[in-house]
Amino acid sequence: AVLSDPQSAIGRVARRAMSAGTLLSAADLVAPRIIRRGDSVALVSRRGGVEVRVAGKALADAGEAERVPVENLSSRRVVQGIATVAGDVLVSR
Repeated sequence: AVLSDPQSAIGRVARRAMSAGTLLSAADLVAPRIIRRGDSVALVSRRGGVEVRVAGKALADAGEAERVPVENLSSRRVVQGIATVAGDVLVSR
């Protein structure tokens, strides 16, 4: 379906290259990438008043609040987390 409200495109970027005049659908737009594959990120886990941070490597691109796989550089395990504006990846257990 064609994007009918231009306001819903604000702050989003095109998923792929598009020609001028192309009609947009919601599927053509994604959140800007704040984490890129290969980036060093902090894996963050919070429970109560305790926060644990460990170094990780992003295995895919991600926008804010999107799921992203990350390799924990200490354990070499791959975990899924949520990308945050700060460029951290929030994991929960």
